[in-house]
Amino acid sequence: MRVNFDINKSIDSGRLRPQNLVLTDYFTIGLYIFLALTFILVGVVFPTALIIKMINTDDFTGIWIISLFYIPGLLTAYGLINDNRLRRFKGKDLGTNKQIMISLIKDRYKSELIYEGEKMISYYARPNFWSFGTRVIVCFSQDNIFINISRFNQNGLKSFFHQPFIDGTVNTIIRDFNIKVRT
Repeated sequence: MRVNFDINKSIDSGRLRPQNLVLTDYFTIGLYIFLALTFILVGVVFPTALIIKMINTDDFTGIWIISLFYIPGLLTAYGLINDNRLRRFKGKDLGTNKQIMISLIKDRYKSELIYEGEKMISYYARPNFWSFGTRVIVCFSQDNIFINISRFNQNGLKSFFHQPFIDGTVNTIIRDFNIKVRT
């Protein structure tokens, strides 16, 4: 899902701040929040209520099956908390930071389709039937670098289940950046 962002407000708040949203964007955001709350309700509240009932009746058969509901519920909660969060790390100067980040994104995603701006670079891979789309946004402020990666389905809805894996990807990019800065 391509959206214009206010870079200065995003850097100040630590989260991506969209600008000029249209009605369909608000509908997508509302659907995302509804689905997330539904997953949290089904994945955390429902199993907790069943476990409390089992404890009260001293019947623990099937508790491990019910506890499997916690996985999507907790992933959803984690994804909601970290949605659009910008990870900040230090670099050298604006020119060097931009050059290194462009080369890292090109190497990681095997693409030359990187959009450059004065204070931001972005990469967008469209989703298809077999894979989720990816959006990488990197903002620059003096010697600081801010990065956000999001995964989308074909309808433009974000995936809250991918967030732990996205965090691993961001950590890898930060580690590779620090290695390239040292060399």
